[in-house]
Amino acid sequence: MLKLLLILVLASLFLTQAAENQLTIAFGSCFKFYRTHDTDVFQRIQSFNPKYFFWLGDAAYIDYMPIIGIWRAEANETRVKEKFDITNDDKYYAQFKKNVIIKGVYDDHDSNENNGGKFNPLKESAKQLYLDFIGESKDSPLRKQDVEKRGFGRGGRGQRERREGGAPRQNRGPRRFGGEQEWTPLTKLGRLVKAGKIKSLETIFQFSIPIKEYQIVDHFLKNLKEEPLALGPVQKQTCAGQRTRFKAYVVVGDGHQHIGLGWKSAKEVQGAIKGAVINAKLNLIPVRKGYWGNKIAQPHTVPCKVTGKEGSVRVRLVPAPRGTGIVAAITSKKVLQMAGIQDCYTQSKGSTRTRSNFLKATFHALKETYNFLTPDLWGHTKLESTPFQEHSEYLAALK
Repeated sequence: MLKLLLILVLASLFLTQAAENQLTIAFGSCFKFYRTHDTDVFQRIQSFNPKYFFWLGDAAYIDYMPIIGIWRAEANETRVKEKFDITNDDKYYAQFKKNVIIKGVYDDHDSNENNGGKFNPLKESAKQLYLDFIGESKDSPLRKQDVEKRGFGRGGRGQRERREGGAPRQNRGPRRFGGEQEWTPLTKLGRLVKAGKIKSLETIFQFSIPIKEYQIVDHFLKNLKEEPLALGPVQKQTCAGQRTRFKAYVVVGDGHQHIGLGWKSAKEVQGAIKGAVINAKLNLIPVRKGYWGNKIAQPHTVPCKVTGKEGSVRVRLVPAPRGTGIVAAITSKKVLQMAGIQDCYTQSKGSTRTRSNFLKATFHALKETYNFLTPDLWGHTKLESTPFQEHSEYLAALK
């Protein structure tokens, strides 16, 4: 029998003692139609006369592609759609849809993200195909929601991604649609940002104010991209034995002179990546760009030779002519691209095979671009009040 569709016919809500007023809701998940011939399971569910049926994820296992020879077939939109079409074409399921209202939530298999936390370009298209499968309208708000913002669940592999609707729970507290909690600033800087007193990140960088809430970065940089660049297990010896966790390194950047690097260890891969993203936003720095020769058009390379080091790794960034591109290893090249550098030569030495140190050394080199001023930026600095001094009365009134 299938592992699937562990049907719990629950929630028999009697509005009266009459049997005709009984509301039956059926739940199911982990459906592997293409692996079994036991498709009359929908007919058996129908015998309970449910009014609603909720897919609790894993409606097609789209991230498990069929194996061709010794190779696993590459996932693409066509193969993903084929799996949903197989279920839709089943005669029992077709009859089932006519008699039952079908809703659903995402799971890691349905969003095609059950791949160790790696970025998957099919995630968004797979989500849309899944919503088509459960019959969501084209203007449904679920189509605009981020797959990764989960509505309920305990986390980890197999976590449920989003409940079907937001209305039943929206009156239970200060939460937005999809379960995202509204930001309540805890620091003076956060309060000023949310109130609109600080207009840009540059003001924060100008006065070297530490950012202690990642929502501040989200407030200013709406299109911030994130990329996991290193992920692996780490172990610690305890009296009870070895404790294994996962450590992730994530780079965030907007491609326009802002870059951040963060790392985090956690029991689960998703928890490590999420924590690394938050730390990367807290470590966000500005990157100064310059020219290789004459100041024509927009800055395109690093302003001068800069060096970063971490452990035994040394990374040197050298300005390059326009059109050269980024001459670097894959790891450092990705960091430079997310920082908005278009042309650059690089030189590295040491144990660059240690990717964590390689990432940190590249990040430190970019940080050096603002650690000193070139002669063209010399001049008299006008002293200004910090945002805390300027808005001291506003902050005092909040207390």
